[in-house]
Amino acid sequence: MDRYDLRQATFLLAVTCDSLERVRNLKIVLRFLRTSFDAGVHVLEAGPAPVFKDHIAEHLPHIRYDFLPDDSPFFYKTRLLNRLLAACDTDLAVVYDADILCHPANIRRACALVRPGCDIALPYSGVCLDVPEPEIPRLMGEPRDFPGRGELRVLYPDATGGVVVFRRQSLLSAGGYNEYFKSWGHEDREVLRRMQGLGYRLETVPGHIYHLRHPRQRDSHPERNPHYAANCREYERVLAMDPESLRRYAAAFPWRAASEALP
Repeated sequence: MDRYDLRQATFLLAVTCDSLERVRNLKIVLRFLRTSFDAGVHVLEAGPAPVFKDHIAEHLPHIRYDFLPDDSPFFYKTRLLNRLLAACDTDLAVVYDADILCHPANIRRACALVRPGCDIALPYSGVCLDVPEPEIPRLMGEPRDFPGRGELRVLYPDATGGVVVFRRQSLLSAGGYNEYFKSWGHEDREVLRRMQGLGYRLETVPGHIYHLRHPRQRDSHPERNPHYAANCREYERVLAMDPESLRRYAAAFPWRAASEALP
């Protein structure tokens, strides 16, 4: 299959390793991105020690990989994404979860939507399908062989993350990712709602995404994640703001003035 020319885009992946399934999924995702697109790929791993690097060695000559030592007890995804954004040098920043696949034609369509008058595009219309272990090999072949929507259970009917195409400057102008969100929970939904509240335009492409199954450790479990309740409160707080309040709130984000670039 010919690769789509997306040289105006960089795929940004913030990762940490909490299971062997995460390693497998990242390998599948990197293979998918590199065979489907002519585009930049930047992986930022955080943790006590690098885990993924040796497993993705075949891709390292073709992508950018950085490791950030981090002994914190939770995965600070929003902070890592802001660091990836600071290092991104393309007009389009595609925030991409390391357990997600999407038909490549839909990703290309979403990138084409982000133009003057449109700042954000989702390459799917909210449906996220759960891919159980026996079905994962089907996602390693040609996109035409991917399971159809009726073949898999719907994991989320109204997802807002997984794969999001941003005009990079628009996301930075809106304050980037909200670092008051720690670990997992509503961080991807909040950034879209905040940007829409600030007047940025979102469009979607009809379709769905696939979530490659992995164990739900504390970071990604709403009942075991100690930050989940605070994330919910922050999300509701942002939802309640009018445009002027949102502008003042985002303008005061402390990480805006202290954006850390990667070495």
